[in-house]
Amino acid sequence: TEDSGETWIWNGQRWKKREVAPDAQRPSGRTQPAMAYDSLRREVVLFGGMQGIRDLNDTWTWNGTAWTRKKLRESPPAGHGFGFVFDDSRESAVLFGGEFALTLNIDSERDPNLVWLWDGTAWKKKPFQNSGQALLDRTDHAMAFDAVHGNVILFGGSIHGGPDAASDTWLWDGTSWRNGVPPHLELHVERTRKTKVSFSDDGRLIAVSPKISFADHQTSNGTLLWDLATGRVTRLQVDSIGLDSIDFSPVWPIAVATNGGQLQLCRVSDGQCPFKFMEAKSEYRGAWFVADGDELIVWESSGVRRVTLTGKTTRTITAAGKSLADVRLSANRRRIIAIRDGSLVTWDLEGR
Repeated sequence: TEDSGETWIWNGQRWKKREVAPDAQRPSGRTQPAMAYDSLRREVVLFGGMQGIRDLNDTWTWNGTAWTRKKLRESPPAGHGFGFVFDDSRESAVLFGGEFALTLNIDSERDPNLVWLWDGTAWKKKPFQNSGQALLDRTDHAMAFDAVHGNVILFGGSIHGGPDAASDTWLWDGTSWRNGVPPHLELHVERTRKTKVSFSDDGRLIAVSPKISFADHQTSNGTLLWDLATGRVTRLQVDSIGLDSIDFSPVWPIAVATNGGQLQLCRVSDGQCPFKFMEAKSEYRGAWFVADGDELIVWESSGVRRVTLTGKTTRTITAAGKSLADVRLSANRRRIIAIRDGSLVTWDLEGR
């Protein structure tokens, strides 16, 4: 915050204040700074933000123990509300947009056709060209790295000089921005605590929300299956709007959905979900396909089980259901990762 200048760490379950020595370097309190995790150098990078009515342009790194201020020849202009994310494919953090210069009416400092790249040592300007439709300068937008396709994804934000919030999607390939989705296929998802978004291994997207609308103002209440490659949108015929989890098979064109009392298998081709098995003995919290696609890892209130698609063969992984705060499957679908009684535990599904 603007006043505290405190450092807090999130351990997966709760926030914990990290005490920093009074005489140690640390960033001043601020709002709306840009922060990203540099996975190559294993440190958090912080840039800029707003202190009162004054914009900042200092750069800091956090290594898990201490803050270090970087002494630099050149930095992006002071500002706040940037999009900032680490690009694993090009091993640098990407900074774009933001609210700066406008505060001081110094437009010469701000170039809308420019991104800034942080390589762990210095900032570098990166002019870019738009591929097709022009990317408009903006602030308070979301940016994330898509590890499957190797692109940075930008979504939404507030357009400088525009009256409304944007809902467009853009992809950064290290050289240029291109519009990620044709405008008529953009989805506007209303934020609720039940909203779920999940990617298949091949890039197909599922979006779940009680209210989803298209750019042409059509609305749909339910669960949509969106193929990013073709633009096709199919409604998933699950029994409940508020799903707990959705996952795609890495082998078969099917998805699995859990919604508390039920677990359903759905066809990707037409969205139909005719396959139900395992009558609910406890609340389902999630289900994921293992690597070969023939079995599921099912997390329920009684524990975690490994189940064949027929539902006839099950094997208990752990019965400590009440002590599990979270359960996930690794990216290669060969290991279970869970938080149990505040500790991180794993199970190797291949028995090695």
